[in-house]
Amino acid sequence: MSRLRLVLLVLFLAPAAVAQDFAALTEKHADATIADRRHLHTCPELSGREYETQAYLREVMSGLPGFEMIDGDWGTGLVAILRGAHPGQLVAWRADIDGLPLSETTGLPFASTRRDTLAGVETGV
Repeated sequence: MSRLRLVLLVLFLAPAAVAQDFAALTEKHADATIADRRHLHTCPELSGREYETQAYLREVMSGLPGFEMIDGDWGTGLVAILRGAHPGQLVAWRADIDGLPLSETTGLPFASTRRDTLAGVETGV
């Protein structure tokens, strides 16, 4: 389970479930968390072009128990509902998934090498 999956689960679990040992849960999923983050970091997409990122997130979220993916004309976005076991407060979560138009020069093995055009000019992403 990736960090993304872990964060989604923890955000929406009932309070009793959240009381579990979070440190142990984090340690258990550390390798998958790092792999997920690095995957997303290697293939960023500019705003309005996040089709690969959308597909990746849809696959991750569809594999999580209780998530209902909502069909609609969301462009490159996603909408999902996770209903709790009991009535209560509603939590809404919004996140940006676009990459920035810049070239990465960190030299890290998971650094982005993606290039795209923005306003007719080639740029790193």
